[in-house]
Amino acid sequence: RRRRTATPGPAGADRPEVVARLEAETLLPAIWFRFSRSGCDAAVDECLRSSLRLTDAGDVDRIRAVVEKHTATVPPEDLDALGFAEWLDGLERGFAAHHAGMVPVFRHAVEELFGLGLVRVVFATETLAVGVNMPARTVVLERLVKPTADGPERLTPGEYTQLTGRAGRRGIDTEGHAVVLWTPEVQPATVAGLASTRTYPLTSSLRVGYNTAVNLVGRLGAPAARDLLRRSFAQFQAEKSVAALTAAARTNTATVHELDTELAAAEGFAEYVALRDRLVAARGVTTPDAVTALARAVRSHPVHRRGDRDRLLALADRRRTLGADTDGMRGRIATVTGRLTDTFDGVLALLDERGHVLLDPHGGDAHVTDDGRRLARIYCTNDLLVAECLRSGAWAGLDHAELAAVASSVLGESRSRVPARSGSATAAVDEALRATGRMWAELAGAEQRLALPVSPEPDPVAVVAIHRLARGDGLAAAMRAVDSDISPGDLLRRYLRTLDLVGQTGLCERAALPVPGACAPETPTAELR
Repeated sequence: RRRRTATPGPAGADRPEVVARLEAETLLPAIWFRFSRSGCDAAVDECLRSSLRLTDAGDVDRIRAVVEKHTATVPPEDLDALGFAEWLDGLERGFAAHHAGMVPVFRHAVEELFGLGLVRVVFATETLAVGVNMPARTVVLERLVKPTADGPERLTPGEYTQLTGRAGRRGIDTEGHAVVLWTPEVQPATVAGLASTRTYPLTSSLRVGYNTAVNLVGRLGAPAARDLLRRSFAQFQAEKSVAALTAAARTNTATVHELDTELAAAEGFAEYVALRDRLVAARGVTTPDAVTALARAVRSHPVHRRGDRDRLLALADRRRTLGADTDGMRGRIATVTGRLTDTFDGVLALLDERGHVLLDPHGGDAHVTDDGRRLARIYCTNDLLVAECLRSGAWAGLDHAELAAVASSVLGESRSRVPARSGSATAAVDEALRATGRMWAELAGAEQRLALPVSPEPDPVAVVAIHRLARGDGLAAAMRAVDSDISPGDLLRRYLRTLDLVGQTGLCERAALPVPGACAPETPTAELR
């Protein structure tokens, strides 16, 4: 029987009821994978509305001690803004969410309590499957389909294995359990196929960006860098992807050579074909007399009277078709196999235009300039845009908080395009953002001209909130400056990444900017989704 307040589960499943069933069958602790942050939070809310309790009275004091340790540096007003009371209620009853939308201190408290066995069920996004040490006795998969930017996609065997690989605690469990909740569209054979597959494709994610290019040139020189890219795994995969096309082109080339040899043995045939081609072309663009003269020349040619003329003409047509097909294949092969080095050369051309490298027009090598060496120390999606803003003085004259606010706009990681609600930060920030936008448009035009991927447009969605954090206003005040779909965890992660970027610019030391208490003192163990 379903509770009317519960969110719909797979095939009408009641999540608290499923958790209770797992507890009855001694299958806890469990990680319950859901493929969205809001889904994880909704599952916790459903459990909070139920009578579910997985802890004993003696566990509560231990849970509160761990929570106090992790949240001692967080101001009370920030805790209120983060929904501390509801979060603690779930912990004391033995369940919690875990995703990057949570602030680090909350997330790390959940990890510790789960490891101690005090939190018995964690509703998590799939990125918990990598990088975070939280093994469980059981893994629950609610669905075998996950949402992506391109629409719903089924889990691959590799993803299924990665998720269910969390099941079974070393030294505690003799076996791990993977539970897939029943839905009408999932057949047992589908699950068996996912579980039994043991070969997984490996795909290269190598991207030749501006920072990568200047570092390669600075360390190896341009010719050696090109050679390195040609020997990369990405290049190997590109060549493998067109292996069948390469074999077909090779076969066609051999056939064309045989046809050329046979046609060349027919004396005068090439001249005869040329006359026929001229006649075909002349019928649409010259006088009737010229056409008549060409037709007479074709009929009087010795090859016209050969008994095997039609066979030779058929061979010539086949040779022409094969040649065109082979040229097309070679073009497609060159496009795929030359993509890395072509991109590298395009990147170098733009860097040369902007003065970050100096290309040698004769030897093909390149020299990294002082501006290029600064670019080599900048690591973000918009590395060239940052370097150009520094070189042009677009970010000059900003104080530390203003610099952080502007720098946060070029990280290229927003989940939302909704602008901040509270207006601008300062006049200096507004002017620097306008200058940054103009510089981006200039670079985007150059990237399009050189057939390079266009860098993400600056996104000011969190500028005011970052400015408030950077001047020490606190998390609660910062959250009031952004739209509600930016979670506290997202904001703090963006702020920490902004601090790193500000330090890379050389205009400000990272230590000069405050770090909110809700950020964990230790380095997060994984980049979470």
